[in-house]
Amino acid sequence: MKRLIFVLSALIAALSLSGYALADGEAGDMASLMEAIDAAAPGDCITLAGGVYAPEGGTLTLTKPVSLAAEGEVEFRGAVLYDLAGTSAASSVSLTGISFTAVEGVDCGAALVSGRGRVLNITDCSFSGWLYGAAVYPECRSSKLNISGSSFDVFCAASVAEVNGNGVLGFDLSGGLYQYHKYGGAGSGFYKSYDESGPAAADYVPSGEVEACWPASARIGDRFYESLAGALGEARRGDTVYAVLGLKSAAGSSVTVPEGVTLDVQEDVRVFEQVVNNGALINRGYISGGVSGRGESLTLVDCALPGSDVGVRVTDRAGREFEGENGIYLLPPGSNTFSFSGEAGYGAEAPVEVGAQRALTVDPSLEPKLSFSDVDSGDWFYEEVFAACSAGLMDGVSATAFDPDGAVTRGMAVTVIYRMAGEPVMPEAAWGYPYKDVDADAWYAVPVYWARLNGVVSGLDESSFAPGGQISREQLAVMLFRYAGFAGLDTSPGSLEGFADAGSVSAWAADAMAWAVGHGIISGDGSGALDPQGGVSRAQLAAMLVRMESI
Repeated sequence: MKRLIFVLSALIAALSLSGYALADGEAGDMASLMEAIDAAAPGDCITLAGGVYAPEGGTLTLTKPVSLAAEGEVEFRGAVLYDLAGTSAASSVSLTGISFTAVEGVDCGAALVSGRGRVLNITDCSFSGWLYGAAVYPECRSSKLNISGSSFDVFCAASVAEVNGNGVLGFDLSGGLYQYHKYGGAGSGFYKSYDESGPAAADYVPSGEVEACWPASARIGDRFYESLAGALGEARRGDTVYAVLGLKSAAGSSVTVPEGVTLDVQEDVRVFEQVVNNGALINRGYISGGVSGRGESLTLVDCALPGSDVGVRVTDRAGREFEGENGIYLLPPGSNTFSFSGEAGYGAEAPVEVGAQRALTVDPSLEPKLSFSDVDSGDWFYEEVFAACSAGLMDGVSATAFDPDGAVTRGMAVTVIYRMAGEPVMPEAAWGYPYKDVDADAWYAVPVYWARLNGVVSGLDESSFAPGGQISREQLAVMLFRYAGFAGLDTSPGSLEGFADAGSVSAWAADAMAWAVGHGIISGDGSGALDPQGGVSRAQLAAMLVRMESI
């Protein structure tokens, strides 16, 4: 028998389970939900108290067959995905009485992502704003979807990949834009309803009472049209006409977008007609016949950013800047400049001609080139500075300068070591504040106290650290040697033999200097001298940090 686990059972009595609903906009207790999921056994059903639940990142992924049921009004702002490939046996999971509200960046409200022989039951739920309400992914095998008593204010209520034996057990829906989307085989397409008496096997073919709306070339809301011209002819001001996958049209024909109407050409859609645009056009696909007319045509441009640390600025010839999101822009035709920038001051710039005929993908092709004016590709330290900056260990002194010959202070050295450690959180109560010359609000304060607490550094005496003082080569060697011990790196001894000034190394730094020399972190200055009391430049520090990676 399934157990019932109440999400808020560990909370105070005020949040009782007798239908208590949080005020509008007040967050449900995601922490208690996660605790309940962790404690649940396969087959359990977790009951959610009324409220609004918002999972981090917009997605709650369940890796065990646990069901969720609402008690009272429950809004789930995000998706619930079942990734059940790692579970041991075929099972059935249910989502009951939950309102799923779409969030940005997530296409589907509830889905079986993986697993063999699973059944996802959707009962008395509602889905609003999604591209797809419920789905069974192609990665599943012999899994089924069963929907009853639910409502879908979405583009497609259910999408089922019938490959690998997936299918539908029940699809009890009525009214509105409710569709079952089967793809990947004969008979694929959109259907307005599902005949429960029909087969539920992998090769399901619509029959009986099933009303197919496929093939269709366009839709307005829940109305489907066999031709794009037919949809545009019935569109009224304020309507959006969507050109859908499988568009049927004759090359060389022409369609007109009326004033006040938007034509949205969906991704991967090819439009064969010429489009006379007197309204608005969002082009995510390809319009082979060309675009004319007085309306502004917007082309979808994907900047294909390689990571979150890369940004882009788009301007036209007049200097007008366009706004985008995550590298995606809707741009009118014209000549534009795409300027890419990333960490460590590297970047690229490309002129791009945007036309209304197609969607564009702009590859940043970022060159591994520093933009610091005082670091040239021919400098001995170029690669080291680039590597240290790219890893986030060092920064320029400004957006255009690195100051490679600048002196490294003790505060700087401790800060880069702290970054090497991943900037661990330091509880303020653990600091101890022993150094009178280290202000708790200084940029180097947390690194100094972290390094002191973990035996990486010590002060000049019990009460002073001298964070602004220039660090010597032997002082830096000691810090790096102690960090290596803290991080579990190789601390095997080295030797100072062969250096004319080896005897000038301070006794307290001898082991650390020998280790640094033995591991290639510190080398002589070209004249056979170690110069242990000499200062360290910012370029030298970058080189030492990079050499640490080989230990």
